Order: sequence, then C-alpha cells, then structure tokens
Amino acid sequence: MGFGKIIGILAKEAGKTVAKEAVYGLVEENQDKVVSAIKDAVSDTIHSMVAGKESIERWAEIVTEGADKIIKETVETENLRYVGGKLRFAFSKRNPQKIDVSFELYFLDSANEWQKKVATSDVYASAFTDDSLDELRTAGMIEYSIEG
Repeated sequence: MGFGKIIGILAKEAGKTVAKEAVYGLVEENQDKVVSAIKDAVSDTIHSMVAGKESIERWAEIVTEGADKIIKETVETENLRYVGGKLRFAFSKRNPQKIDVSFELYFLDSANEWQKKVATSDVYASAFTDDSLDELRTAGMIEYSIEG
C-alpha cells in the first residue's frame, strides 16, 4: 500500500483531511497495528497543520513522526532492533507536479538478519514552499536520516 496520496493543502480543513490520508497509508498492507498506532499518535500534529505551503523540513518532521511510530511498533511486536533509516524527497519521474516521498527503515532480528520496512508516496509540489522546491531542483534529491 505504501504512503497514502497527499494532495496539496489548499484550505485548513482540506489540509487536515489530506494529512490524515498520508498518515493512514504510511505502511505496507500487512501492518494494520502500525497504521492504527500512527493514526492515534500523529492525530494532534495533523489537526494543528494550517493551510498553505510547508517546507521540506516540515514535511520531513511529519513523515518522521509517522516513521517513529512504525519503528516503535515494529520493535515491540516483531522483536526487532532498529538500526537506522533514510527519508527521501525527489521530483516524481511519473508526474513533474509531484514530489516522491519515501523512507526505508532497517532492523536486525535476533539472528542478526536484516529486515527492511519501506514506504513510498507522492505529494503535490504545490504543498511545498518555493524555496524548498528550488532547493530540491538544485539538489535533485534531499535525504534525511531517521535516527532510532
């Protein structure tokens, strides 16, 4: 399933709905418990979002909050140890009006075998500030570490 679709934030109420959809779809299909945890834990953040454009840094905070919930739930329910992860933003190759947002989370199990959780979605470029879009055009891709 990956991330849910995130539409550009045009009005306060629309922004809340869009952000909820993004959080609801952050994880793969077999992660029902994680989705529930994300919905509950990030709800306050979603409701506090205002209409308008956000910086890449703000979008990174929002996605990282959801990823943190996935990490916690995965560690608790699957008995894994979180090692690290990456969050990436890049212009979509399929639709130049969208930004691809993806993350990879890496874990080790009790036998020291690697486990990876991945999710991808896209966000309309209109939901980002002009400065953030310029920065992304120049860099090609912006990557953040997701610490444990």
